[in-house]
Amino acid sequence: KKMKISQILTLGKEANSNYHIRKITRDKKSSIVEIIKNKKIYKIQSNKKLYHQVFNLTICLMIFEYNNLSVKTIYDKAKNIPLIDGRGLENKVFINGKKVRFIDESYNASPATMKICINYFNEIKLSDKQKKYIILGDMNELGTDTISYHKDIIKKILDYNFDNAILCGKLF
Repeated sequence: KKMKISQILTLGKEANSNYHIRKITRDKKSSIVEIIKNKKIYKIQSNKKLYHQVFNLTICLMIFEYNNLSVKTIYDKAKNIPLIDGRGLENKVFINGKKVRFIDESYNASPATMKICINYFNEIKLSDKQKKYIILGDMNELGTDTISYHKDIIKKILDYNFDNAILCGKLF
């Protein structure tokens, strides 16, 4: 408002957002995100399952709509977004006969994406015999508040009381 921007679009979980993510339904290979805009419901199927990935998909929808581009492109492309190292790529390996699942969210980590990934990690359900290990490295190029950002991440980890947390780097 101070900069006299004529139109500001908002996105979030809150119903008063211009684009409201109402629901995300996940299965093992895909998700369906329901987005509401002015009582219109968009249902987009995607091979992306993590909240921040679906959030980014919704941003694409906003950009397409704002620029009067065909949203059909979003519907078509969202089903098969390529997996990229550092952006949610999952690897399964065997160590001492046990299957280990790695989820790589390391690319260009920021405080906001770190928190989203920590929330997602907390939501992963395991059987009684399974264990989770969260491994976090330093966030770089954060400027003068870098220490406080890292402290916030540590507080978030402590709030969840994870059994296994490994923090790497000089800042952590």
